[in-house]
Amino acid sequence: GQLASRVPNLVFATGGMSMINLPVLRGVQTNPHSNVPGVILYVDDVPVTANLGYVAQFYDIERIEVLRGPQGPLYGSNAEGGIIKITTRKPSDELRGRVGAQFGNRNQQQATASISGPLLEGKIYGAAAFQYNALDGRVKNDHNGDYVDDKKTYSGHGILRATPSEDLEITFTAGMTKYDEGTFSMYLPPEKRHIDANLSGVNRSALNDQSLVIKYDLSPAWTLTSVTTRREVDADYSVDYDFT
Repeated sequence: GQLASRVPNLVFATGGMSMINLPVLRGVQTNPHSNVPGVILYVDDVPVTANLGYVAQFYDIERIEVLRGPQGPLYGSNAEGGIIKITTRKPSDELRGRVGAQFGNRNQQQATASISGPLLEGKIYGAAAFQYNALDGRVKNDHNGDYVDDKKTYSGHGILRATPSEDLEITFTAGMTKYDEGTFSMYLPPEKRHIDANLSGVNRSALNDQSLVIKYDLSPAWTLTSVTTRREVDADYSVDYDFT
């Protein structure tokens, strides 16, 4: 939401649950059924080639770049509408930490904690972060009296970075996100925040991913980069698609 409000021609269409957000850039829309984005996301040089990746939690962001229009020659497929590049702060010899909490209407709760610093000064660095979000729903199912859009999200993230020499950098990253929330149909707007359905949808899905990025400076002008990544989505959700 904050990014879309700052970037012209960028919107995120919801899919009825927080796990699905469909990026639209310059009119190029992602197909919700193919799970293949028309706007690709890069996080620290690692591509996220599925719609579900757009909802992962990000920590200690250094900058965000949005390139609009086709970017295929440089970034390959899935970049017809453009790309979103997120760069996070690398763990270094500087010790950093943060703990935060937020509370608001509808029993909103958010807790965050992160720490980053050296494990072996000048050579090995680490970072870890955790976030918890909760929010009571406001769309009521008149069929059973439940609120269908309660939300709870748990996420964690870790980084291990090594610089054996001035020319070589190795970064391993791992993260997970777990959802515990309600859902409602992405095709039927709620009427005055009410629906009438015999199925109260749930989302108990989980995401986990790992990546290994190796960079070697061949010269001041040339850097050899290797990116290996794995992403697993345990899609465990139900949605009332027949509107009854």
